[in-house]
Amino acid sequence: MTAAVLGATVAVAAGCGEMTIRTWVLIDEDNSGGDVAIQFAPGATPLQFDLVRLQGGFLSRVDINTAALPGTMYGTLTLEDVRIAGEVSGTIVGKLCTWNDPEGVSGGDISIDLLGGVTRTDLFLDAKARTQVQDALGMDPVDFEEEIDFDLGDGLGINEFVAAFNAGSPAGLFSTQTSISSTVDMGGIQSTFTMDAAVVNGSLPPTFDADLLDYCQDNFDSQVGGKEIFYGMNTKSSYMRRAGNDTPLDPLVIPLAEVGAAPGDVVRLKRVGTWATLIAFANGPETSVGGVFSSTDEILPWYHLDRIPGAIDVAPDLNSWWSIVCFLGNCADWGGDEIPEDFPIYGTTTISVPAGAAYLFVAPVDGLRRYADNTGMGLGVSVEVNP
Repeated sequence: MTAAVLGATVAVAAGCGEMTIRTWVLIDEDNSGGDVAIQFAPGATPLQFDLVRLQGGFLSRVDINTAALPGTMYGTLTLEDVRIAGEVSGTIVGKLCTWNDPEGVSGGDISIDLLGGVTRTDLFLDAKARTQVQDALGMDPVDFEEEIDFDLGDGLGINEFVAAFNAGSPAGLFSTQTSISSTVDMGGIQSTFTMDAAVVNGSLPPTFDADLLDYCQDNFDSQVGGKEIFYGMNTKSSYMRRAGNDTPLDPLVIPLAEVGAAPGDVVRLKRVGTWATLIAFANGPETSVGGVFSSTDEILPWYHLDRIPGAIDVAPDLNSWWSIVCFLGNCADWGGDEIPEDFPIYGTTTISVPAGAAYLFVAPVDGLRRYADNTGMGLGVSVEVNP
């Protein structure tokens, strides 16, 4: 039955080929922890301390070849952004953070067998790490280069994969347990850090306690992507009025305070990934994405033309299907989806946050107005404030 389901799904697909899955792998703080074993002198018995408040995650990009279906798909897994923070309780080690080495590459190979097989990775973390005690001793961050246990086993099957594909987003595609362990020399003191993290995947970036973020923010910003932060976007979402019997999902809503933006600030928005206007187990060619600033996070049902009551107009305009058309003083609603407040994010857009704005709505813009048919699991937008 499983093979038949997969075969039928692939049969209606417009094509197979290279597919990108881009998602945040987030640490579940309540079910994660670890310890630090500190050996103060050679031959001495290490003292063990708990690693608490383990927070963060990493942005993963999986590139696979779906042309191999229904066989095993092979590809690569790249950690594009690493943000991990925590604290060692009961010791002078204090807070710690880990981030991608800007001069290295974190990632490896992946193989996915959806038909009762397993998903395996050969993953290497090339990162940097620092602690408060290192800062006190005037030490530089240490290299944190370790293999990561990130195999999903048989937890990723055809049902989970097709469900995520049909949902238009990889969020919720998997959950697993991962372990990271490394020994570092801190001024002659050997310390072994072990993290045991329960992780789930999602579209939104990780959140941190304010003191941990304050301690780690500059290190997070030193990665290759700089101050950019990625938000995943559902390919079936829209902030526009629907056409016919289409069933678009609600758009991505980014609180501007969450990214440190306020009216008057400049934000650089970069569309990341592509999407397709039809069922395709491959990266599509579409790049049209739109944004709307708003004073509130309210979104009205699909049958409203002005679905974002707090929308604030900015330039340049994004033009879509005509809605309200006036001629010789007579105006009529032509049933389109055009609103005056949205702006295009087709590649990279730099724009000032208007007065009164507190939220940013982002979604694909489908000229066919058939959002329910859209596919893709690698679409999103990166946000950078005052670049």
